Amino acid sequence: MMEPAIAGWWFRLFAAAVASDLEPLDLTRDLYADLISTAGGRLTQAALTDLESQRLAGKVVDPQLLAAIATAAGALGRQGAMARGALVYAAEFVLTFDGQQVIPLLDKALVGDDDEGVALRRVLVTDASISSITSKAFSAHILRGLNELTGRGHDLTNAAAKIIAPALSIVRGDQTEEEWGMTVAQVAQALRTGPPELRLGAAELVKKWIHQIDEDRAVGWRKGIGLLLLAVWPRERKFRVQELSRPFADLAVASGEAFPEALTQLLPLMSLIEGHGGTFAIEKSDAPEQFPRETLVLLWKLFGPGTTSDLHGVPNILDRLVVALPQIELDRRLQWLDQKATRYE
Repeated sequence: MMEPAIAGWWFRLFAAAVASDLEPLDLTRDLYADLISTAGGRLTQAALTDLESQRLAGKVVDPQLLAAIATAAGALGRQGAMARGALVYAAEFVLTFDGQQVIPLLDKALVGDDDEGVALRRVLVTDASISSITSKAFSAHILRGLNELTGRGHDLTNAAAKIIAPALSIVRGDQTEEEWGMTVAQVAQALRTGPPELRLGAAELVKKWIHQIDEDRAVGWRKGIGLLLLAVWPRERKFRVQELSRPFADLAVASGEAFPEALTQLLPLMSLIEGHGGTFAIEKSDAPEQFPRETLVLLWKLFGPGTTSDLHGVPNILDRLVVALPQIELDRRLQWLDQKATRYE
């Protein structure tokens, strides 16, 4: 239990932090990165840490701690926003406590059209962990936050995971739409109407997850990623952009024995590659030996007429194709690629 003196200090310190900070929230900054160095954010995290410690120790939850995080969730100003950011980040944990009064307050803040609403939705989609508990409680805010997405790297894949994980779980039959609070149709709509960054994050994510779903990557494709993409990925021509070609090519190659069928499904989603690179996944795989014809089809799609790529790495792959299937040397696509590519020998 929180000692009375400590409890009193927490509430006084938090009230002082809120009262002394008159600065407006800066939407250009990362709310979660900022909150860990502010009094409101750190005090809220301290209360959450104490709650976790009590749970791990098997103790009865201290009502003073639940009152503290409720106070944090309803606080005004920039420090209140920082506190709510900490609670949104830990939403999965907070949702497990019976009797907590935090979620309605977070829901009210997350629905806002103001700078804080945008910033909190960003924390929800790019920083908070994904779970069916959080998704069911905040699915509307997640879907809205994805439409506001900007950024790169881990932010994109973390955000994409908020809809790709539910959809994958649903198509595999692991959990239901009701359990996630989100439908496969909603995921498909989010990918269609969301910003390009969301689709790029999703493509990078499934390229990574094909290695994790099943030890046999062909099974991972046939019973997971392949079904997922059939269900949710937009097929319209306008979504066929070169930024997606590398991750989808890598995904096809990574599908193991399912490479031919994965390539058939993914090829319409690819376009010519521009600039340097794009062959690393093919080079380190055994696809040229196992599937020489399909590998040539992929190379032609990525590096055929109109490409601005320097075709770095392509000559070595072509040589492997010829060794695996000598008659492929007569294929005009291979001959064109061989003439176009620069050999460094």
